Amino acid sequence: MLAAVDKYFTADATLVYPLLNSPKGSGREGVKSAYKMLRVLTYGNKINFDVVAFDRIKSIKGTEFMSGYLDLTESLKFRTVPLPERFNPVCSLFSLSLSRKKGVKLILREGD
Repeated sequence: MLAAVDKYFTADATLVYPLLNSPKGSGREGVKSAYKMLRVLTYGNKINFDVVAFDRIKSIKGTEFMSGYLDLTESLKFRTVPLPERFNPVCSLFSLSLSRKKGVKLILREGD
């Protein structure tokens, strides 16, 4: 999973969720640390993507930007705090901010 962060996230990427954020200004390394923390706190998670949508591409100073939205259903299992079954699965709407330069799309920001 950490190799995917190097491959698909920009050097200054951020991860913003209600319970888990990458440290401000830490870029890819911060995203990696947030994902590592998620792996420590949870196990056996299952995700079902219900809808994937992207906005129109905007071009600013030679770089293309695009927003994406993922509507998904997620089953979470926390190691430290059991989540009652009535709260599983959880429906979430994730947002992505993408940039493309020289034909490569990378994630700038991922959030909930």
